[in-house]
Amino acid sequence: MLDNENDSEASISRRESIEYAILIVGLFLTYLASLYSFLLFHSIIEVISVVISGGVFLIGWHSRKYMNSSFFLVLGVSFLFVSVIDLLHTLAYSGMGVFLEYDANLPTQLWIVARYWQALSFLFASMVIKKKISANYLFVSYIIAILILLTTIFQGFFPVCYIEGSGLTPFKIISEYVIDAILLVTLIVLYKHKDEFAQKIFLLIVISIIATMISELAFTFYISVFGFSNFIGHIFKIIAFFFVYKAVIELGIETPFDLLFRKLKLSEESSIEKADQLEQAYSEFSQIFNASLPLRVISNDCEIVRVNETYSSLFRLSKEDLIGKKCYDLQLGYEHRCHTEICSRNQIQEGKGHFEYELVTKFDDDTTIVSLVRTVPHKNTNGEFIGIIQNYTNITERKIAQEKIADMARFPSENPNPVLRVSNKYILLANKASQELFLIGEGSKIPKVLREHVNKSFSENLDLEIELNIKDQIYTLFIVPMKDRGYANIYGMNITARKEAEGSLERFVSTVSHELRTPISVLIMSLDFLDNHSDSVTPDIIKKLEEGIKRNIYLLKELVDDILTLSKIDERKTKLKWVEYNPLTIIDDILTLMEPIGNEKNITFSVDVDKNIKLYGDTTKIDQIFRIIIDNAIKYSKQNNNIEIRATNHYKGKHNIDEKDGVLFQINDYGIGISEEDLPLIFQRFFRSEQVSDIPGSGLGLPIAKELVKLHDGDVWAQSEYGKGSTFSIFLPIIEKRL
Repeated sequence: MLDNENDSEASISRRESIEYAILIVGLFLTYLASLYSFLLFHSIIEVISVVISGGVFLIGWHSRKYMNSSFFLVLGVSFLFVSVIDLLHTLAYSGMGVFLEYDANLPTQLWIVARYWQALSFLFASMVIKKKISANYLFVSYIIAILILLTTIFQGFFPVCYIEGSGLTPFKIISEYVIDAILLVTLIVLYKHKDEFAQKIFLLIVISIIATMISELAFTFYISVFGFSNFIGHIFKIIAFFFVYKAVIELGIETPFDLLFRKLKLSEESSIEKADQLEQAYSEFSQIFNASLPLRVISNDCEIVRVNETYSSLFRLSKEDLIGKKCYDLQLGYEHRCHTEICSRNQIQEGKGHFEYELVTKFDDDTTIVSLVRTVPHKNTNGEFIGIIQNYTNITERKIAQEKIADMARFPSENPNPVLRVSNKYILLANKASQELFLIGEGSKIPKVLREHVNKSFSENLDLEIELNIKDQIYTLFIVPMKDRGYANIYGMNITARKEAEGSLERFVSTVSHELRTPISVLIMSLDFLDNHSDSVTPDIIKKLEEGIKRNIYLLKELVDDILTLSKIDERKTKLKWVEYNPLTIIDDILTLMEPIGNEKNITFSVDVDKNIKLYGDTTKIDQIFRIIIDNAIKYSKQNNNIEIRATNHYKGKHNIDEKDGVLFQINDYGIGISEEDLPLIFQRFFRSEQVSDIPGSGLGLPIAKELVKLHDGDVWAQSEYGKGSTFSIFLPIIEKRL
């Protein structure tokens, strides 16, 4: 490998030596051409510069798709217009015989316009090194500018630059010095951003600018368009354009990624470290995949290609028993087979957005589970159908509950749920719950809300399951017709709590999916890029991809940690380690760790907490509470803000309704504040105000803080005035030490 690198460096060195030799020989030949005919010399010089300018444009224009910076885009587009002006300058030169009605002033005016254009474009390009500008707007703006300039020149409005017999005008001479001054400022600006360039690229650009400055100085001395100063100026112009060629054309074609800024020139990592990064990304993705509901992925030819651990556990099969098998070969249930007319894959291929069915599975130990299977299409990045994804929800308990409802219906008078017996017009029997719900009695007409469903059940002799919203409560009603007896039984159940839980779960899954989609997409795209371009991608790009992978892994880890914290709290699995602690010590430690973040906004902290305050609690959880609140105060503060943290011992105010002995901590910032409509929602999980959509966050911090405070028998409140700041109050009671 070392020998190959040495051979490559030697090859580059020989090639560059040849190029510089060609430059020297070329300059000598153009000098000989000037001895024969200055007009020939001038034409050769200008044609070469026009060709180089066109090449610079092509590279700069096409680089806009791959660069976040606009430096080479501006440089490329500007050189296109420089080539246009230089071409007109060549055609207008004395002796060319193209613009017969004009004298030597015209090529001089065109020359000074081209150099102004070149210098100002260099300066503009150096000022947008870290910016992204629209290529189309830039191009249109340049077209408008050149049309205006050419109009002023050919219509006689542009200042005179050359007078036959007298030489250069003061405007022309001063302009050359102004152009040199602009180029000097450009060098200063570029030097400040030198770390944005590869060292070789920076040096070549600087040499090109310096050669242009020398060229301009030479043009301040000539009197005749065929004079020696004119000759020197054109020689240094070719030198300047040659180094632009070296910086942009040659390096842009052979090593285009090296033409990007130095930020892409990152140090190499060992292959083991790279593998660890990718393995960690895959591990994070696998953890999320396996932590979800039972899930399996089926290819277009019915082969099971992936299952998660919860699926394997649900059906008591190992992944080896599942992966690679055809889905219709697995006897997982006796009420559904994949080869029937309701096969999920067939339903989805026919155009359905999703398809659901119930699957009943019996095991050898006579255990039975009932699953609700939801199938959605599985598509590749091109939107092509490549299979299906199936999600399994265990609804066994719900089925058991429905059976219990049916059992309870045998004793309607004692049933707390509505039970009715109806004919096709009248109420025959109604228990107390149904009388209160529908405001009916035996012998009254069927309520309007039920009439249509009862008629359908009778006419089609069909068991119906309907949902009704009555008095802000949701009920499931089962209508079972007994047509041969002339009546139907109606059994009901209040499912409001279940619906709210399902809605919460759906919002939770939707929000988590949304939060996970962006980092997971970045990970997948990065891995795919590395797989598909492993032979051509440079170490610089690999390092940049690795940094992106690492950043998104941390985002995933933070989100997963927050979700696991809330999950443990919800399942009452959070155990506190009660010890005595000093709140001031915890707050000081947090502020020390967050000092660098606060310094970025020049934030000062004022802490008024008695060092003698002692409380009992879980120090890890208390630290997490204060860390979340203080982090939010910093995140939503403005520049140069002050954040005040104070504590009131033995607090007896409005935040202590039960008049417990405790401490009230208040964290006050003067940041962007919270709007009146958003304030009641900030402790809801995943709530994110539209007013802070540009600030990173998952919407889980404040809900976690509130739950942890409650575990310490305390509470947290928020007060805010939009645009002026917020105050978060945390009340922690003084409680006895717990084991």
